Amino acid sequence: MEEKQRLWEKLKTLTMTELCCRSPELYGVFQKVFQSMEERELFGTDGTVLYYQPEALLTQYCSKGRISVIRAFLHSLLHVLYVHMNTKREDELIIWHVIL
Repeated sequence: MEEKQRLWEKLKTLTMTELCCRSPELYGVFQKVFQSMEERELFGTDGTVLYYQPEALLTQYCSKGRISVIRAFLHSLLHVLYVHMNTKREDELIIWHVIL
């Protein structure tokens, strides 16, 4: 296993452990989402799967520390938990951006 992949696995385990220790009542949600993680170009979620980009998260960890990575995971996990996804149609988004 290459060095970056090994570091990513350690960071992912550290993040999952810390989130579960801080919020044990959400352990089931964390486990479900972390088990269905997929590597992609961007970090985020579609409401069920957490997509991640290991190199970007490792860079974030090195520059801003572990708390910033935990916050990024928690932010996406809360989107899943509260089913808070962008469900607007494309034409509604265009109108919204024109209004702003």
